Amino acid sequence: MVSQPSAIWYDEVVTFTDPLFELSIDLPRDWYITPRPATETKSTAIDMFYSPCDNRGLPFVAPPCTKILISGITSPIKDFEELKVRAGPSDVMPSRMIEQRELNLNGLPAIWTTIESVSSDTGKMTPMVQVLILNGKQGLYLNAYGELSPADSIVASIRPIQ
Repeated sequence: MVSQPSAIWYDEVVTFTDPLFELSIDLPRDWYITPRPATETKSTAIDMFYSPCDNRGLPFVAPPCTKILISGITSPIKDFEELKVRAGPSDVMPSRMIEQRELNLNGLPAIWTTIESVSSDTGKMTPMVQVLILNGKQGLYLNAYGELSPADSIVASIRPIQ
C-alpha cells in the first residue's frame, strides 16, 4: 500500500511530497494543492497545483493564473536515452517546440520542453512547459499551463524522497 501525499507549510513555501511518485516539490505558500485521490495508487494518478486565482485555472488556464500537473508515465523507462525519445515532438496535437534542455533536478535527470500547442478551449496557440523526469525506472510528466514564470523555481525544487 502506498502512503498518501502530504504537505508541510513553512514561512514562504509549502513542501508537497507524494510517495507514489517518490518526489517532493516546493510551491509558493499561497498555492492550492489538489493531491491524487486517496484511492488512486496507479502511475496515471495526477497531483494538481494552482496559483491563487479566482477560477483556480479551471477549465482554461491563462495568465496571470498558473496550473501545474504531475502524473506518471504508464510504462517503465529504462534509461535517460529513452526519456529523450519520449520528449520528442508529439503527433497527438498540433504543436511547435520553442525550447528543449536537459536538467538535473537534485539527482533526477529531466528534460524541459517549452512548446506552443493549440488550446482546446480557444483554438489558439498557447505556450506550455512539459518536464519529463526520470526517477529510477519511473517516468513522470510535469505540465505547466498559463503564466509560466513560476515553473522555473518550482521545477528546480523537485527532488527524490530521501
